Amino acid sequence: MRHLRSALAATIAFCALLFPGIAHTQTLQDPALTVGTLPNGMRYYLRVNRTPAHRVEFRLAVNAGSVLEDKDQRGFAHFLEHMAFNGTRRFPKNTLVDFIETSGMRFGADLNAYTTQDETVYMLTLPTDDRAIVEKGLDVLQDWASGGITIDSSEVVAERGVVMGEWRMRLADTASQTIAAHYDSLWFGDSRYPLRKPIGDTTLIETAEPGPIERFYHDWYRPDLMAVVVVGDFDAAAMQKEIVQRFGKIPAATHPRPRRQPVVTARTAPEIDVYAGKVSPKVEVLWPVLPEPSAVAARYRQQLVDYLLQQDLQRRLLAIRERPSRPFITADVENGRVVRPIDVAGFSLIAWPDSLTRGLGAVLTEIARLEQHGPGESVLAHEKEELLRSLESASASELARPSRSYADAYVAHYLQGEGPLLSPEQELALARKILPTLTSAVLAQSARRLWGTRSGEKVFVQLPLYSHVRAPTRSELRALLDSIARTPVAPDSMRGYAESPLLDHPPTPGKITSERRDTVAGITEWTLSNGARVIVKPSSNDPDQLLMRAWSPGGFSVTPDSLFFTPGRMVAKMMTDAAGLGSRDHDAMQDQFATTGVRHLAVHIGFADEAIDLDGSPKSLETLFQTLYLQFTAPKLDTAAVHSWASLAKWRGTGFSFDDQLDQILARGESRLLPVSTQLAELVSVNDAMAVYRNRFGNAADFTFTLVGAVTPAQVRPLVERYLASLPSTGAHEQPKPLDVVPFRGQIERTSRVLELPKAQTVLVFDGVLPNDPARYLGARRAIGALTTVLQDRVRIRLREELGGTYSPAVIARTYELPDDTTSSEHYRVLLEFDSAPERMRPLFHEVQHILDSLRANGATTDELARAATIRRRQLETALQDDHYWLEAIGLYHRLGIPLDSIPRSYDPAPLTPGELREAARRYLPADVFIHLTAMPHDTSVGSAMR
Repeated sequence: MRHLRSALAATIAFCALLFPGIAHTQTLQDPALTVGTLPNGMRYYLRVNRTPAHRVEFRLAVNAGSVLEDKDQRGFAHFLEHMAFNGTRRFPKNTLVDFIETSGMRFGADLNAYTTQDETVYMLTLPTDDRAIVEKGLDVLQDWASGGITIDSSEVVAERGVVMGEWRMRLADTASQTIAAHYDSLWFGDSRYPLRKPIGDTTLIETAEPGPIERFYHDWYRPDLMAVVVVGDFDAAAMQKEIVQRFGKIPAATHPRPRRQPVVTARTAPEIDVYAGKVSPKVEVLWPVLPEPSAVAARYRQQLVDYLLQQDLQRRLLAIRERPSRPFITADVENGRVVRPIDVAGFSLIAWPDSLTRGLGAVLTEIARLEQHGPGESVLAHEKEELLRSLESASASELARPSRSYADAYVAHYLQGEGPLLSPEQELALARKILPTLTSAVLAQSARRLWGTRSGEKVFVQLPLYSHVRAPTRSELRALLDSIARTPVAPDSMRGYAESPLLDHPPTPGKITSERRDTVAGITEWTLSNGARVIVKPSSNDPDQLLMRAWSPGGFSVTPDSLFFTPGRMVAKMMTDAAGLGSRDHDAMQDQFATTGVRHLAVHIGFADEAIDLDGSPKSLETLFQTLYLQFTAPKLDTAAVHSWASLAKWRGTGFSFDDQLDQILARGESRLLPVSTQLAELVSVNDAMAVYRNRFGNAADFTFTLVGAVTPAQVRPLVERYLASLPSTGAHEQPKPLDVVPFRGQIERTSRVLELPKAQTVLVFDGVLPNDPARYLGARRAIGALTTVLQDRVRIRLREELGGTYSPAVIARTYELPDDTTSSEHYRVLLEFDSAPERMRPLFHEVQHILDSLRANGATTDELARAATIRRRQLETALQDDHYWLEAIGLYHRLGIPLDSIPRSYDPAPLTPGELREAARRYLPADVFIHLTAMPHDTSVGSAMR
């Protein structure tokens, strides 16, 4: 489900600009964007956007998905999407992927597509500092849109296994499949939707031939059902000319097959379904929403009303969840689209099996309260202020909004129907006019109109078989719904917001005792009188963003046994999810954050460090510093908050996970390396949790505070002295405690028969130590980056493209700190993972071994290494435009003693040589030291596959 908050925050739009021969409609729209309709019926959206610089986002949106398939085409809308990457008129075979990766982009991340029942969308990201690359990108879109996808027998046969690999990867467990099929019958009845899932009929896929695929392509990929979206850093006039010339010459369909929207029969009577099985105890209530008005202002007004009502209901549910006698574990408002004809609103809740009807009654009562009385005026005033702050932030950050976000929004606009498209500034201006007219009485009336009748309401109740609780009958649930709908409910007179400063008395300031400036990186470093250090990196990437991190070495490695071996070590998660600050509990603190520009606060304690992360608006600079100060000195964690958090944590079950197995193996018997589990959440005491917290955050002397964002050292200097230099300090500086464990050696191979489904999964892990010297460390990271890029490409080409054995093999590399008895605390980990049919797992893994042997023996070709170097350069170009990247890089370089001015020039443009890559493969992907884990089905009939 999507929530309205994201819809409002993501609202963008366009204003049509004149171009000869183009039909257009002009209304209240974003003036930064051009939209047009070509004579053949194709639509286009064009917007210049400089974030990130030197990049363009291409989209081809096709208003056709699997619901339009004929009986002999089930699964072929999606199959056609696959074929689009296997060859086109101007890019035969795999040269399309070669072009993408030679330009420095990646298949998957920058070249991808998706198919739903209603639509198909192709996505392509390219650099714009090379005109030839942009021209080829337009060639790709033009081939896709004009009948240029190659659909021959050999390619179709080769792709069968890849599509089956995707089916296998997305295959849900048996219980989930049963539940999904059951709910499909309730939602869709005799509609085509449940019979036309995108993945289709596996029997047809395994015997796919070109004919039915070509027929789908011919029938539905035509100009009147397509739109081209182009957003990025380019010349608008030149790009518009290219679009008109290229896509305008595609012939219109002469005898188009009617594109009829499948009908889902509307039911006015409520439908109640009670399902008992292998499920969590849950209730979901959904009802169809009214269509939005077509006029811009009226449509936006309804969006604001919907948002305020849902926001108020969500807050009521959160408040109920915090009560000691709460009737449910958690409850959430829902709003979204099931399929194109069905938009829904409603709620879901998880409760104890014997409290399902009680929880349902509690939520319905709050809905009735809103319908009868609306929000209280003081509450509504706060919620409108919060909404305005969010819109102001979106307007201030408009220049920092990435092109990908704009492009995806335009695709949604084209495919989901015409509607108001406003710039953030226009949206804010409209909201300032509309919000004063939305009183509590107006919202109550709107709630009755939107929620009161709930025609076509569906009530889904899930009850676990093991619960030994009698399932409620449909008549009992119907009676509950009717009773609450007819009963007067008292207004909520207890809810309100206390507006007061975070701090009654600001602390006495400390001092900045020394300063150092790095003019290359644009960084200022301060040492404070309490021993703490501060790093300030001004950035213009986002005018309304400031990231703050307080980081210290130590972590659980130095926590006393008396504190570590208690459930209190879960305190970081509790501080993030349940704690308040000062006199305010968690909910009150979140309410205050919403109107003061604080967007995110998180606490972390790991094996070797601890940290506090804060994200907010520079317009609320002092509030951000006060929040960080209070998180150190006055976190509020009480018994009620802990119990509420624990009850929710208890229901977060975990299934089989390679990560769990790896954690067990790589911990090598050291309990402090295992991740914190919430299984013991109910045993947590406030005293234990606060003792662990004070142990890790009670001394500011060894903390480094990093600030990255739209601030200057002069702006933050007085706040640093008042709120950071004044933090309590013992003067002590910790270092993580090295592990007293035997270094990882040898080979570990394990096969687990734990899967219920007809698929196998495998992961190959290389884990080791990096050089201690900063220069050699950076060289090692560069070598591992190139190595994993080459390995990813070879595995994809061999296992997916040539053998059709898997859908999405992945090679992932990361580095991390792990103090042990080696000469370095820096380690690396490379994971190679894929899934397949059980009977193919062993031969595919042997192919992987051959690829690794070849890299160790011969390295890579000069073309592969040049491609890897270009990809790294392109990644760094966009990374340097991201404040989060700077925050992470500053922390890493500072911890390792690497000069911070190395961050913007960390890329070595010269590719590695084949010999250097060969040595890197031998060192970091050794043939005799690895972990290999495989998961197979319970069914032992496929046991020979791994022998």
